[in-house]
Amino acid sequence: LIHGPPGTGKTAVAVAVLAAWAAREEASKSASANPMKVHGGRVIRVPQLRKARKARPAPGADEYDDGLPQILCVSESHVAVDHLLAGLVAARVKAVRVGAP
Repeated sequence: LIHGPPGTGKTAVAVAVLAAWAAREEASKSASANPMKVHGGRVIRVPQLRKARKARPAPGADEYDDGLPQILCVSESHVAVDHLLAGLVAARVKAVRVGAP
C-alpha cells in the first residue's frame, strides 16, 4: 500500500517495486529452464535428462498466460492507473489495463 500527497513519487515507487518483482519472477523462470552450477571455478550448464512437456491449458484458460504470477494493481482514480501503466510500459513490464480510461 502506497499512500501520500500528490507529487511525492508514489507512482515511481510502485513502478520500481513492480518492475523488480517482474524481473525477479522472469529470472527465476529462466533459471529453472537453464539450470547452472559451479564446477572447478567455472559456471556450467546442467544438462536436462528429458524435456518437460508443455502443459496443455485448461479449458477456458487465458491463451496469453505465460506461467508467471500475475499482480493486481488498483487505484482510486483512472488517472493514477494510467500513470502506473505508462510507467510499467516504459520499464518494459507486461501490463494490461482493465476498466474505462
